[in-house]
Amino acid sequence: MPLQIEIPDEDARYLSQQAQEELVASTKKYSQELLNEANRLEAANRENGGDPEITRVMIRDAALHVQRYPPRSKRSWGFTVIQIASAITALLTGGLFDVDKMQQDIGRLIIFLILLSLTIIFATTEIILGRTQ
Repeated sequence: MPLQIEIPDEDARYLSQQAQEELVASTKKYSQELLNEANRLEAANRENGGDPEITRVMIRDAALHVQRYPPRSKRSWGFTVIQIASAITALLTGGLFDVDKMQQDIGRLIIFLILLSLTIIFATTEIILGRTQ
C-alpha cells in the first residue's frame, strides 16, 4: 500500500499547475532522502538476525540529520578533470622553477609562465566550482 500525503486545498490554492508538480517532485525527493537515512539508522541499530523495523524515533532522527546535513551532490567528471589538471600543472610549474636557468633560456621562461597561468586558471576554477557542488 503506497503512502499518501494530503495537503489541504486552502494551503495549495495559489499554486499553479507547474508549482504543484514541482511540490510533488520535491516532496518525493525529500521523502526518499529521509527513508534512505532512516534505513541507514535502522541497519546500524539492528541486532544480528533481527527483522528490520523502522521506528518513529528513527524517522525523527533521520529528519534531523537530513535537515542538518543535506546530501552532497555528486561531483561531475568535468570537476574531477579540473582537479587533476590543477594538480599536474602545479607540479610541472614547481618543477620548472629555476631562476638561473630561466635567465639563460627564454623558452624555459615562456613555458613556465604558460604553465603558471594554466595553474592559476585551473585552481581558481576548482575553487569556484567546488563552492557550488
